[in-house]
Amino acid sequence: MQYSRSIEEHAATPRRLIVEDRAGELVIVGEDRQDVLITAQVTVHADDEREARERLAAVRLPIAGSRDTLTVGPPELPPGEPPLMQVLRHFGIQRGTQISIRIAVPRSVLVRAVQRAGSLRVSGVDGPCEVEVQAGAVQVSDIRGALRVETRLGSTRLADIGGDVLVDSRAGRVLADRIGGAFRVTARRGTVIARGIGGAVDIDARGGKVVLEDVTGAARVRTRAGSVEWRGKISAPVDLESRAGSLRVAVTPDSAFWVDAEAHAGSVRSELPVDYLRKPDAGAPTVKLRAHAGAIRIVAV
Repeated sequence: MQYSRSIEEHAATPRRLIVEDRAGELVIVGEDRQDVLITAQVTVHADDEREARERLAAVRLPIAGSRDTLTVGPPELPPGEPPLMQVLRHFGIQRGTQISIRIAVPRSVLVRAVQRAGSLRVSGVDGPCEVEVQAGAVQVSDIRGALRVETRLGSTRLADIGGDVLVDSRAGRVLADRIGGAFRVTARRGTVIARGIGGAVDIDARGGKVVLEDVTGAARVRTRAGSVEWRGKISAPVDLESRAGSLRVAVTPDSAFWVDAEAHAGSVRSELPVDYLRKPDAGAPTVKLRAHAGAIRIVAV
């Protein structure tokens, strides 16, 4: 059976917040406030109320503050609980201890958050912001500054990030919408989809599809096994390469560019209507396309 208790603490505003959770849900929200509010829900699995009280009492959420930094966690779990239990809990096996933490902070606080097994959500802070998840989902939105994300197993969802974004994803899908700065991704396994990128794009993907839409800056994409698709206006250099997969470039009629395309084992074909594009001048950007084992297509949006 499951048993739970709640924790609530207030703290003075730090310059930087460092949070680490072991298993559960971790939420950090920037608000118009002057202090830090920490709330947590501790859930344990026990055979009876006596065992539950003992296990709940054994769980502690360390909170330490200095003039510059507030540190929350990692939680101290009941003695003898196997570390693997945290991961099993994330995949629906209802055993072990789970702690859901919500922290409300002033928007100016710098954030570093680590989740070992579970979900992590951050929103409403001015940044910069660093997040890390070992097994679980990441969701970050409404960040004014730069963002760095590292995941081992799980999806990453980003939206409305004002600064540069750096993502290192070992296994899982990466979705990004409305990134104001540069967008750099290293993805070992999983699809990468990015829309509305204001800065340069640099993506290295070992296995998985890459989709780019409405990118303002220059774009460079390398995939070992997966297709690449581009959609939108071309106003800066584009460099796409796939070792085992097709390349598809869908362009708007207000684009003007030069093409340098080569398919080693496949065809190169433009399917644009006559007079669809503006005539490029000497300063127009170049679209460089390389497919080692796959077709290259240039089409209308």
